[in-house]
Amino acid sequence: MCEQAGTGLRMMREAWRKLGHPAPHYKNDRPSKAFEFFIPELDKEVDMASDLVKAMFGGYSQANVSVEAHDEAHERLSEIERKILSACIDKPQNTPDLLTLLGYGNRTGNLKKALAKLRDTGLLELTIPEKPRSKNQRYRMTAKGRRMLLRETHD
Repeated sequence: MCEQAGTGLRMMREAWRKLGHPAPHYKNDRPSKAFEFFIPELDKEVDMASDLVKAMFGGYSQANVSVEAHDEAHERLSEIERKILSACIDKPQNTPDLLTLLGYGNRTGNLKKALAKLRDTGLLELTIPEKPRSKNQRYRMTAKGRRMLLRETHD
């Protein structure tokens, strides 16, 4: 296993490129045993998500895809969740910026609950996940978050 450590990211990157997509970029933080994976133009192609799963796992279960689609179809965003996602659509936002955009003077229980739900459901992610309390922390919308916001604005 030690001899193969670190080959997984290279293998995923090559498989992704072989599928005809731009090469992903990643930052590997070996001491923390963590990495960040950035996929260029992911939100521009509809079929890239299934290709990503194929590149990472060599295929996928149709049942898993159906369950996720079913869950997304039945989830509804609250007004505050929709505003948070909309604020993060162009660039990651920090908590003070979100407070200002939402018209709050300080952190409220509603904001905390909304951010927790958006993160738990995979619609938002932290830009520095290994340091959740960092002063430089921001919230970034995920591809799933973009799909959800798009669906909500068209309903």
